Amino acid sequence: MPISYPEILSLKTEGVPLEWRDQDAMLYALGIGMGADPLDANELPFVYENGLKAVPTLATVVAFGAGPLPRSGINFMMVVHGDQEVVFHKPFPPEGKVIADTTIPAVYDKGPKGAIVIQRTELKDEAGDPVATLTASVMAR
Repeated sequence: MPISYPEILSLKTEGVPLEWRDQDAMLYALGIGMGADPLDANELPFVYENGLKAVPTLATVVAFGAGPLPRSGINFMMVVHGDQEVVFHKPFPPEGKVIADTTIPAVYDKGPKGAIVIQRTELKDEAGDPVATLTASVMAR
């Protein structure tokens, strides 16, 4: 099915509430290999409750699924993740609540190979201050 460019560029989600707890931050850190060496003091703040820090890439996991891409009509069996960029406006907390607003600012037609779809998600804290901006591209074949 071909992509309808005006339609996909108009897709957006606003005000999606997201929440994670400190246990989620620790489980994510353990899942990506932090704490494998219990004597590595550099990894301890990511897996231990006292002085807990969030691995920066946790922001991408927290925001996963907050965008409008599933409503685009793209066949997800034919999608390849392109790249991911995260810009932090303040330190990402190990637990918290944010509001996600997501748009699709650009789509690049690649002819018979498909299209590259750019999705941008703005995470804001409960006061409305920006926490992080996530930009991802997917190749829709």
